[in-house]
Amino acid sequence: MIRVAAAAAGLIFFVILCLACANRLNPTGGPRDEEPPQIIAESSTQNFQTNFESKEITLTMNEWVELDDPINQVLVSPPLDQRPDIRLKGKTVVFNFHEDEVLREGATYTINFGEAIKDLTEGNPLANFSFVFSTGDFIDSLIVTGHIADAFSGEPVEDATIMMYDNLGDSAVYKEKPFYASRSGKDGTWQIQNVKEDTFRVIAVMDDNLNYRYDPGESIAFLDSLLLVMADTTFDLHFRMSTPLEEIFRDRLDTSGWNKAVLTYNRQPHEIEINTASNIDSIYWERRDLLLEFWYVPNNAERHILYLTNPVLQEIDTIALITDDMSEADPLAKQSKLTNSGHPDDPYFLCFNRPLSLLDSNKIDLRTTSGTEEIMAIYEIDSIRTCLQIRAKWQADSSYTVTFLPEALFDLAGLSNDTIRETFPIGGEDRFGNIELKASRFDSNVAYIIELIQSNKVERTIFVDAKSEFEMSLTKLRPGTFSLRTIEDINRNRRWDPADFENLRQPERVVTQQIEPLRANWDVEVIFEWK
Repeated sequence: MIRVAAAAAGLIFFVILCLACANRLNPTGGPRDEEPPQIIAESSTQNFQTNFESKEITLTMNEWVELDDPINQVLVSPPLDQRPDIRLKGKTVVFNFHEDEVLREGATYTINFGEAIKDLTEGNPLANFSFVFSTGDFIDSLIVTGHIADAFSGEPVEDATIMMYDNLGDSAVYKEKPFYASRSGKDGTWQIQNVKEDTFRVIAVMDDNLNYRYDPGESIAFLDSLLLVMADTTFDLHFRMSTPLEEIFRDRLDTSGWNKAVLTYNRQPHEIEINTASNIDSIYWERRDLLLEFWYVPNNAERHILYLTNPVLQEIDTIALITDDMSEADPLAKQSKLTNSGHPDDPYFLCFNRPLSLLDSNKIDLRTTSGTEEIMAIYEIDSIRTCLQIRAKWQADSSYTVTFLPEALFDLAGLSNDTIRETFPIGGEDRFGNIELKASRFDSNVAYIIELIQSNKVERTIFVDAKSEFEMSLTKLRPGTFSLRTIEDINRNRRWDPADFENLRQPERVVTQQIEPLRANWDVEVIFEWK
């Protein structure tokens, strides 16, 4: 029995050993397939044909493939009038022209498949493959290349459709498909191959509806003049794309606040002109982002009439504001609106939910948070009447508490506050830094807007007009990373304007320059040249 058990144990060990060896000898898999599929030329429609008349193009692959979003990936230039049928038949990609499609005579066509054709196992794309043919006796061979960037940010624009029109009529870009088309890549670069010698109008749009036309309102870039394409000439076109200002309209009217109206627009209402039938002292308004905010006083009037004029459309929006009863008003309260620097030389701003008209400084108490002695200060209603300035000889690296006793503040209607208390810090001068700006090479016939940017927020704005050089100290800045954005303000409206295609006006130019990080108690010199 002992010999049998030993023999059985030996047999089991031998089987386990063999299985282990078998596992070690079995391959775990080969290297990952990173090769894109290839076209078998002898089994496919011949590329670069002339006098092409076929309605079908076949591309047979050396492996199983799939089609990925062919509607958006496959780009035909010149664009077709009818959508082609693109499908798989075994390992063959079949491109069928619509039965009603009529190809242009004597034209070179390019079918760029983008990354629509991918192998089935790893998704490796047959990238940038183009099928080219001509309906005439020869294939055009000229190339036009370029780059497209956002006009304001300078970032490259991907998937913009660049279109070249041989019809030079003003309405062609709105009504017709172009003769050539291409799309920009991730880096904003693009090229159109197999171009004929001719004169073209060239534009680029974000063609979201894929209709190969310019629809007003779409982001656009364009050449100021026509492009003459000739042999032995290189073309490298740089576009600045922007979205035209859409027609402004009032989106919402909110009168839920006490004697307050908030008008929300689809964009910043810069051009809206404000008039009122009421006494100017009975109404106050502010422009803020997309809003127009109005506060108005009963003054025994049942309503206030606003006249909001759009000078471009010559339209007047008339609004009747019904006054609310005095007993329904909430007390004055704090509201965040302005950012305080915390520098010992700067005033402290405190903002409220309604415009201020009067204050009683005898009912305002200011002292250090840890102290008992009251601090003398000057209190002034700011130009933004919903805010109050507090000026005092601040101690560096200290904390203060200001208390507004009842009836310390009065709004436009003569209503006052309950007790309001605010605690705030003041830093030391050595916690801040300065930027010494020197700008030159400006056109003295043009105005400029210089913006100091930190974390995508405008910290300082400077307007320069009729000067070729400019110097300024930007002081009391918190440490951090800044950039300098300079805008060419051609029409002197103190804001950036996008393109106006109808008037062939390019977007105002923007140059952004990075600044070395600003440290505490440090000065950074910035030299900027407009180019």
